[in-house]
Amino acid sequence: MLNSNPTARGALLAASDVAKTLALSVRSVRRLIASGELPSVRLGRAVRIRQIDVDALIGRQLRGGGL
Repeated sequence: MLNSNPTARGALLAASDVAKTLALSVRSVRRLIASGELPSVRLGRAVRIRQIDVDALIGRQLRGGGL
């Protein structure tokens, strides 16, 4: 059974949702994706980011510096 909790670690988020979470622009989120720092999944034309990957990015930034 799928977890219907949108904040679950496996949740798929839009770039705009990630931008709000990280207090960045959508363009900055797309740059993180393009550089490989933030893994993403393409579903048709839509690009989605797993919550667990956002959490990992935050963890790396806390250990090694800012975005």
